[in-house]
Amino acid sequence: TPTPTPTPTPVTKKAQTITFPALATRYINEPGTQLLASSTSKLPITYTQIGTKYCQILNLGNNAYSVQPISPAPGPDTFICTITASQAGDVNFDAAIPVTQTLTFNKQPTAINLKTPTTVTVNGSYIYGSVITTAGRLAGSGELLNVSSLTPTVCSASEATIVDGTRATLRARTNGTCTIKYTYFGSNDQLPSTASWSTNISGVNTPAPGSAAPQTITFPVIADREYGPGYLLNATSSSGLAITYKSLTPTVCFILYPTNGTAVQTVAGISADRITCSIEASQNGDDRYAPATPVVRTFTWSKAATTITNYYVSSIASNAALQPVASATYSSGGTYYFASSILNSNGNNSGLTSFSILLSTSNLSPSVCTLVSNVMQDRSGNGFNLTTIKMLTAGTCSIRYSYAGDNSRFGTTTTLNFTANK
Repeated sequence: TPTPTPTPTPVTKKAQTITFPALATRYINEPGTQLLASSTSKLPITYTQIGTKYCQILNLGNNAYSVQPISPAPGPDTFICTITASQAGDVNFDAAIPVTQTLTFNKQPTAINLKTPTTVTVNGSYIYGSVITTAGRLAGSGELLNVSSLTPTVCSASEATIVDGTRATLRARTNGTCTIKYTYFGSNDQLPSTASWSTNISGVNTPAPGSAAPQTITFPVIADREYGPGYLLNATSSSGLAITYKSLTPTVCFILYPTNGTAVQTVAGISADRITCSIEASQNGDDRYAPATPVVRTFTWSKAATTITNYYVSSIASNAALQPVASATYSSGGTYYFASSILNSNGNNSGLTSFSILLSTSNLSPSVCTLVSNVMQDRSGNGFNLTTIKMLTAGTCSIRYSYAGDNSRFGTTTTLNFTANK
């Protein structure tokens, strides 16, 4: 008769409970919220999210979890995430009763800070608007806000651009109360906001709407220029209305809008010695003024002239004083040093007095002197050619220095002459 198999002794499992702290309300654009549920059994917690498509649970590793909105942030201003913490138990513990917590996510409130002008004039005044969150941090910093005049017969708002937030130009049209409104339309994680500002305009004497009064444009002549920084355009209209500029030679020059006004600049990569640029200034009028006759200014952009200046120096040390070539005494058989700097007439040397270009050299008097070397030397932030010359006999030593030029500078040549006696 086979021996009966022993019946296992039943194991009595222990009960366990879950503690799941409440989840505080958060802004959508804040970091994820850590889930900190724990079980009395110390067994790991399992989290599930139910009821909304806008939340996600992230596994951070080492049994750490967080919840945050899906990316990109969802559209609703407010939504609720429902998170259930559970523990299925094991051979020693029964399953725990699940615990559920909710977490509300809100879009972050915003406000608009305005920097307003003292007065609004016919010629124009700047107003600035920046979006901040309720915590004072900048928001929507790269976004152009909507700027509008709520009193368009009294004042206008135009030319909105990204400068210190959103900058717009206000212009007085007649006397009365001028009201300006800034609007931020919000984003996936920030609420919209608006801000308004009013000021009283007085002392304006302009034609009545519908009069089609004539106006003229004053556009000063633009002098010929060398390649380098752009030129600020300075046309004005007799009406005080804004001028519009257009490049009539767009392959040569274009209009750009720095913070201090409208400018014209050459197209990158131009290498011609000289080019001609034509700019048109126009004003289309409004309900008070007829369009003005456009004015065109044409000028020449050219390479910058360059010069080479030679100095005598007593040694190869970079702090050796520069002296005029004629002030030194030279004798045959001696070795002498010269520092040559190259400048361009418009001073566009990246902040340096001279720019660092190794010049081409040639000895025009090889029977009198030897050109030993010509190397670059940095002298207090300026680039110099340091030339070493050895005299062979009495006579005049002549060394020619040449600069070939580049896309923005003309080339140049000069000759260093000094005489050594026995």
